[in-house]
Amino acid sequence: MGCGLKLAAVLEELGLGRLAETAHLVSGSDRNGAAQELHVSGPLAQHLRALLGRAGSVELIGAILADSLGLREVCENDLRNAGALLSASDPELEPLREAVGEVLSASEEARAVLLISSELGSLLALSVLEEAGMGGEQLRALRGSEEEALGYSIDRASALLSGRPGAMEALAGELERKSDLLRYLSLSDDRMRPELEALLGGGTSEGELSLGATRLTMLHEEFHVRRVNAFRRAGMGLALAQRIAELHGGSVRAGWGC
Repeated sequence: MGCGLKLAAVLEELGLGRLAETAHLVSGSDRNGAAQELHVSGPLAQHLRALLGRAGSVELIGAILADSLGLREVCENDLRNAGALLSASDPELEPLREAVGEVLSASEEARAVLLISSELGSLLALSVLEEAGMGGEQLRALRGSEEEALGYSIDRASALLSGRPGAMEALAGELERKSDLLRYLSLSDDRMRPELEALLGGGTSEGELSLGATRLTMLHEEFHVRRVNAFRRAGMGLALAQRIAELHGGSVRAGWGC
C-alpha cells in the first residue's frame, strides 16, 4: 500500500473521513522530496520502526490540530510528513485514537499550545533519526518543513493568547489534565524511552544503552529550552512557559529554560 493510501486508511479508521480526503490530495505532492517513502534496515530496524510509528502518529495529531485551527498549510504539511514517516512503520492506533479524543475535546487555546508541542515532538524525533544514521536530503526536507510549521503554530498561539492574562491559569489547568498527552507528543513516556536509548546509543548492550540514556537526557534538555522559548513567543510569561514545558516530562535539570 502506498504511503498516501495507508495514511488515508488510518484516518478513516479514526473516523476522520474529511482529513482522509485531504491526505489523498497531498500524497502525490513531493515538497523538496519530503513525501518520498522511507526505507529501514539494519540491526536497529525494529527500534527505528517504533520511532517512525510514534513520529508519524504525532504528525497526524499535528494535522488534526492544525485543521481545527484553520491552518490549512500546516495541516497539509503534517499529513504529507506523516505519510512519509509511516511508509516504513505503523501508527500506534489505540494510543493515537485516545490522543485524538483528547485533542478534539480541548479548548482552542489548548489546541494551539498542543500544536506547538506536536511540531517540537516531530523535530525531536527527526533529531534522533539523524543521530541513528538516517540523515540525507529527505530528513533535511522534513526538518525544514517542520521548522516552518512550528513558526506558523507559534504565530497562531500568539494571536490567541497575547494580551489575555486572565485566560492563562485556566489554560495551565487544562494542560495539566492533559499531561499524559503532552508526554506522548514529546516522546518522553516510558514506552518510547528504551527505543530512543537504543537508537541514540547505537545498540542494546549495557554500555550502549547507558550512552543512549545520557544522550537522550541532553536531547530532552535541549527541547525543554525550545519549548519554553516557543511558549514565551506565543505570549506566556516565563513562569507559565516553564510550568507548561515541565508537563512534557523528560529529564530536565533545574534552571533550564530561564
